[in-house]
Amino acid sequence: MKDLTYRQKFIRLFDSLCNARSRFTVWSDFIHMAAYSISNACNYRQAIEDRYMDIVGKYTRQDAEDISNLLAFTIEALQENRKQDFLGELYMEFGFGDKKKGEYFTPYYIAAAMAKMNSNDGTEERYIKIIDPACGSGVLLIAFTNNLIEQGIDHHLKALVIANDIDPCISLMCYIQLSLLGCAGYVCIRDTFTEPMVGNILVPPEDAFIMPLFLHPIWKFRRELL
Repeated sequence: MKDLTYRQKFIRLFDSLCNARSRFTVWSDFIHMAAYSISNACNYRQAIEDRYMDIVGKYTRQDAEDISNLLAFTIEALQENRKQDFLGELYMEFGFGDKKKGEYFTPYYIAAAMAKMNSNDGTEERYIKIIDPACGSGVLLIAFTNNLIEQGIDHHLKALVIANDIDPCISLMCYIQLSLLGCAGYVCIRDTFTEPMVGNILVPPEDAFIMPLFLHPIWKFRRELL
């Protein structure tokens, strides 16, 4: 019997968690728990820890471990192939997209083409700014950072990735994927039109979800130069 892919393992485990809860509830809880775990590992906030405990308290120990395994499968899938929108594709496959709002995530191959058409080698800049004010699951940002890699640019240290989205669950999907792919920057949950970001982009807002690579000494050094 052929070994299951990480995607298949994810779906099988996810389905097993949905016997007593709605599928979207399980998805949302998984996304929030995963994002809170990553965030508090590098930028601890008690309010985030409290939210995590409120969610995990709804599950048995075994179910909580299974939700952790969903993150493990996500990590493995992105390590195996970073040229994909793993969480975004599953989100749409599970039927979570809001058709009334016209919510449809850009396929990765289209995002990759857009990235190539707007490529910038960044040779004249200290660092490259990649900003998406309506990031969704982050597919455009993933494609842009992958394009940098193809150009031989160290995206960990050369690219500052900033993302916003009004939907908390979707914003955190973006945060998880960008963090796991080694991007440096942060994600904010906000309406970009009514809450535009102000100030220097190297200084994240207090409510931002900071990606672990943004703690690298080179980014700290750049902030100290302000």
